[in-house]
Amino acid sequence: MFTSEKGQSIASAKKKLTCDDYDNMTPEEWGYELIDGEIIKMTSPSIMHQRISRKIIFEIESYNRKKALGELFEAPTDVKINEYNLVEPDILFISNEKQSIIKENRIEGAPDLVIEILSPSTGYYDLRKKYSIYESAGVGEYWIVDPKEKTLELYKNTEAGFVLEQKLKEKGIIKSNILVGIELNIEVLW
Repeated sequence: MFTSEKGQSIASAKKKLTCDDYDNMTPEEWGYELIDGEIIKMTSPSIMHQRISRKIIFEIESYNRKKALGELFEAPTDVKINEYNLVEPDILFISNEKQSIIKENRIEGAPDLVIEILSPSTGYYDLRKKYSIYESAGVGEYWIVDPKEKTLELYKNTEAGFVLEQKLKEKGIIKSNILVGIELNIEVLW
């Protein structure tokens, strides 16, 4: 059960929870995401997940230091998409043009780029729920990394929604529309 700092229950099977409810959670209850008004427990990532995350961050940050395109963040960074969705993407990028969405305690709005690294406990949410949330919020580009299958899919957001622009397995070069000019060889991830 989730309680507010005042000890009141904020979990209800009939009521969609909001970001205000989430903000009233006690510190012992942190480590969750709010997806479509439902509190979802996040599990600790695997070692492989963390290795891949570190390698992606290194590659993007190295490129971004030269080009100064924006700011890169990693989990745990709260991203408030709307009243019913507060997520923690594995990696996110916010361009210089969208710096106003960076607030003191969280990001409030759609990042330009979101990267999720699949794990058994989060795969459903990353591939279905969060995919739809990111798409409708206007995230410009969504990368889904599958460590088990050694794949990276790059989705570009268009007027018709996300369109699979690139899918690589084990090797190849991902070219981002958001991080213009970057060429990430995915072989380094595995």
